[in-house]
Amino acid sequence: MKLLLSLLILFTAFSGHSQLYGKFTSIEAALEDPESVVELDLSFQDLEEVPEEVLLLPRLQILDLSNNKIGVLPDFIGDLTYLRQFVLMGNKIVSIPEAIGKLQRLERLYLEGNEIEELTPAIGEMRNLKHIYLGSNFLETLPEAIGKLKKLTVLKVEYNKLTVLPNSIGDLESLYTLGLNENTLSSIPESIGDLASLDALSLHDNALSSVPKSIGNLHNLRILHLDNNQLTSLPESIGELSKLITLSIFHNQITELPESMKKLTTLKNFGLYANKITHLSVFLSSWANLQHILFYKNDFSDSEKQEIQSYFADEVRFD
Repeated sequence: MKLLLSLLILFTAFSGHSQLYGKFTSIEAALEDPESVVELDLSFQDLEEVPEEVLLLPRLQILDLSNNKIGVLPDFIGDLTYLRQFVLMGNKIVSIPEAIGKLQRLERLYLEGNEIEELTPAIGEMRNLKHIYLGSNFLETLPEAIGKLKKLTVLKVEYNKLTVLPNSIGDLESLYTLGLNENTLSSIPESIGDLASLDALSLHDNALSSVPKSIGNLHNLRILHLDNNQLTSLPESIGELSKLITLSIFHNQITELPESMKKLTTLKNFGLYANKITHLSVFLSSWANLQHILFYKNDFSDSEKQEIQSYFADEVRFD
């Protein structure tokens, strides 16, 4: 009996679908039993357009069209009303139709690695959206309407051309992870401090000259990346990040650390190399949980280097 079941599973896998799980890997196989289709994986099939036959799958919840050659999303995608996960990464999509706002059940949207220049405000109508991945596109801004996504927990917009963020970014009350690295942001709105649920914030490789004081309001933040910017200082409010575990500020122009950083007693990982910092030793006794620190290529005096060395059993690197 076990052998028979194994052969059945093997057969269904090779025939392009698995009825046991409602997953299909060809549109032809899916149309043979459209009522049972829950997931349709059409990735890596050289598709140039979204097959209209997907509308014949009334229970479709997961649609994967990744790594194809799709350039245009048709308006009929808005009729896929049961869709919960839509995977479109690795295509040639330039724009997103307003019809996407009709996907009221959608929870995860993957659009990385396309050619998207503008995000439709209709994105704000997808009130159940929890994860949106927009990395490696050509976005210069985000619509104000994105602030309507009250259930959004993950927003990833790295490797784009963002120059500014909408003030409504602070309305994302459930946001847990915000990835904005590898853009051209020169400033961050004060409203960032309203993201009370935020756990991880990545802003490295931008053009930031300052960090807003409101950053100190992110009392649940554990991970903060500010590397490779144009920062000359950090706000005193950074000391209010009482749960911060990882902080990286390397490759900036920072000359001194704010006194308030002595309060970062949960800090475990700190990267501050390649700055112009002159004093560090006065902080080390406060960071009892520190496990990893990189501080070479700063402007420590010889006496400061000796003081820093006294906190470490092994010889440390300064250059």
